[in-house]
Amino acid sequence: MNRNLVYELTEQKICPGSYSFTWDGTVNAGYYEYPPDEWSNIAPSGLYTFDVEVIANPYDRDAVRSQALTVVPGPVEYLGYDEGGTPDDEEDDNYLYFLRVYTLRSYRNSSRGEIWLYDPELDMVLRWEVSVLRCVEHEECEGLTASPSSERHGVIIPVPIKVMEKVGTYRFVLHFYDDYGDSYKDHEPKPALEVNATIKPIIVCIDPGHGGKDPGAVGPTGLTEKEANWEIALKIRERLQKEGYKVRMTRLEDDYRGLKERIEIAHGKRSEEGKLLNKPEPPADIFVSIHNNAVPPGSGREPLGAIVFYYKPIDYRLAQCLYDYLHKTNPGNIKDGLRKDDFLC
Repeated sequence: MNRNLVYELTEQKICPGSYSFTWDGTVNAGYYEYPPDEWSNIAPSGLYTFDVEVIANPYDRDAVRSQALTVVPGPVEYLGYDEGGTPDDEEDDNYLYFLRVYTLRSYRNSSRGEIWLYDPELDMVLRWEVSVLRCVEHEECEGLTASPSSERHGVIIPVPIKVMEKVGTYRFVLHFYDDYGDSYKDHEPKPALEVNATIKPIIVCIDPGHGGKDPGAVGPTGLTEKEANWEIALKIRERLQKEGYKVRMTRLEDDYRGLKERIEIAHGKRSEEGKLLNKPEPPADIFVSIHNNAVPPGSGREPLGAIVFYYKPIDYRLAQCLYDYLHKTNPGNIKDGLRKDDFLC
């Protein structure tokens, strides 16, 4: 729903009357970003809306959608995590999203507005009245004011974490009504054409190294590497989830996972429990493997701190950020701790 016309149909009908229209999912109007190398007239998966205009004669016409109100959406950004005043209870926790700007263009204010949230399976999971959301552009404003030259608004949307458990793209749909009911035949305000703004949470796959029959290195106190990796991974998962990331773990307990299994979990081919999926999930955007290496006694080597390995050039920037932070936290950290390597071979 981004105002790209994908399909149009003109038919002659007898009025008055009641009619139904169907759409077969094809595109017959203009260019609509066909998938690369897949020239097709099938519209991409997503949310679509419609309008119907009836013309009896040049002086008698009507439409389902408002011709007097235009809504233009802006970007949606992750703002933060709200614990709801109870840090130990996630039932009242929310992700906070900032609809940075949307504009209403009309000679009259909008009479009512809603924001709808659709999950990756295109099911509506929640809706909010715009009037109860805080407008950050204006004080004491219900987010409904419009002007002929466009009135800017921005609202903060609290989304319960329990409704955003699925992986994929979520869509906020802006649904506003005009205030011209006094000029319509049925005296009811009309909805503007809906538009949406999308968010796709970044998926981070955390790999707590070793596990199960593979303890990894063993420290002088008997602490195994797999235990240390696991505790670090849990803390990282908790922090990332509170920052709005979707986190995938290569193991959920003290289980052994082969290298191939870990990669398949990252690629969404296996579940976190290690089971092959009939329907693959979206692959992770970031993969981080956590290890705590040991220096054998008598080796002549001294432990020098953390090392960050990366594989492809595209990974360098993230690896650099991680290493810079580690070095800032521990200035005595190894100076050449950012290295390129391939541990899959």
